[in-house]
Order: sequence, then C-alpha cells, then structure tokens
Amino acid sequence: WLLISFIFKYSSLSSMIGALIVFAYSIILNNNILSFFLFITFVIILYTHRENIIRLKDSKETKIKL
Repeated sequence: WLLISFIFKYSSLSSMIGALIVFAYSIILNNNILSFFLFITFVIILYTHRENIIRLKDSKETKIKL
C-alpha cells in the first residue's frame, strides 16, 4: 500500500491495488482456500470504494500528502 500511495498519491487506489496484489500472490502460492477468501475480500473492497472509483475516473479524487 505504501509504495503505491507514494507513486499515485491516492489512498483508495492504493487499497484496491494492494488487495489485488495480495489476491494474485495467493493464486501464485496455489492456496485455494486463501485465494477464495482474498477474492471475496477484494470484491468487498471494490464495492466499498465504488464512489472513489467514480471520482478517480473523473479526476476528482483528492490526493494524500506524504
């Protein structure tokens, strides 16, 4: 999360990409139960960030200061 937030300066984007990376890593480890749990977690994170996604698309999301 921290690396992505330094690059893009968006907390919500960092959360979504971080969740995606952890999910992808669980697939690489071939851990099906963990992958299923992390996929559900990723979907929930996307759902809770739906307004942030719209603001990111419209370039209206506020940046964080690091």
